[in-house]
Amino acid sequence: MPAMRPAPPPTTRRPLSSPGVPASRDAQATLPEVAALVRECAGPFQEAALLDLAEMLEACAATPGSCLWFIGD
Repeated sequence: MPAMRPAPPPTTRRPLSSPGVPASRDAQATLPEVAALVRECAGPFQEAALLDLAEMLEACAATPGSCLWFIGD
C-alpha cells in the first residue's frame, strides 16, 4: 500500500496576486465587481458580507504592498 502524504496546511504561502490572494492593485480592480454583486444580493446577510468585503478591499487598495488572505471553507 503506498504511503499517504499529509495534506498541506491551510495557510500555505502563495505568491502575491495568486488566485484567492488579492494584492493592493487587484483589490482596486475588484471593487466594481463587488458593487455589482451587492445590487444582486438575495438577502441582508449576503449584502452585509459583500459590504464587509468591500471595506477590506478598499483598505487593501489604499495600502501599497498589502494583500488579503482568506482562510476558511
